[in-house]
Amino acid sequence: MAKNWPRLKQSCKKTAEVLGVRDLKRLKKRTGTNKVRAEVDDIANILQLIDEQGLLDKLPVYVAANIDRVPMFPLENLDVVVMAKKLESLEHQMLMNQEVVETRLAKMESWQASNAMCGDVKSVGVKSSVVEARRHNVRQ
Repeated sequence: MAKNWPRLKQSCKKTAEVLGVRDLKRLKKRTGTNKVRAEVDDIANILQLIDEQGLLDKLPVYVAANIDRVPMFPLENLDVVVMAKKLESLEHQMLMNQEVVETRLAKMESWQASNAMCGDVKSVGVKSSVVEARRHNVRQ
């Protein structure tokens, strides 16, 4: 990443020149242990001049039509990202299945409780096929 700062600084300077920014200084080649800090300071100074001269709204705007296609991670970590998305999808599916199971269990418990209150279903005269149909509906 450190090798890209000079290129970014040069690009900012060219943009500032196109915008007609006044008092733009010559860019120095930075070396030493604080090279990145100095490069970032130069970029910040260029942006400050652009802002002070009221030209921020003239800067080019870059957008993505589909933000999902913009990589948020380095390419070497892409396989981890794919695995994370698959894991997220599986978690979602498990939650959906858990809700279905809980709903069905609640229906079944409710049905059992109502049958317990009514006594033996067969003795009341309800056909066993109706009971089986109810059980089938509870399972779905």
